[in-house]
Amino acid sequence: MNPFTQSRSLMLAACLAMCWSARAGAADDWIEVRSPHFTVVSNAGERATRTLVWQLEQVRSAMKALWSWARVDLNKPLGVIALKDENSMRLLAPQYWEERGGIRPASVWVTGPDRHYLTIRTDVRASDTDTTNPHITAYFSYIGLVMGQSLDPD
Repeated sequence: MNPFTQSRSLMLAACLAMCWSARAGAADDWIEVRSPHFTVVSNAGERATRTLVWQLEQVRSAMKALWSWARVDLNKPLGVIALKDENSMRLLAPQYWEERGGIRPASVWVTGPDRHYLTIRTDVRASDTDTTNPHITAYFSYIGLVMGQSLDPD
């Protein structure tokens, strides 16, 4: 599946999940949390969503402080969808559950022609130590986007 199709599928699935939840009377309340540099749509509750937004701002701030030359404002908007659990992720990225025993991601990145998308589960916890952030791979991917555009000769 090409990135454009994936990004369209991801956003379509998010819209369908939101509509389905509203019609079914499910406990999923979708909220939007904004910060100076991020907008996150979430069904994970306000506290978990605000924590995620705070962490994203911290990563951005650290990059700006460490690498003053980095272009921390991405060349495309970043759409972030924070999900409360594995079932919510399965609705938005079903291909990871098609193969028995396959990868069950805590986050999925997709770049489309109009924006970058990050879907991230807020229920994951670090398994090896209490000091490891379970979203570190998502944050490394974000850093990679910033570094990629900062080092691009264009």
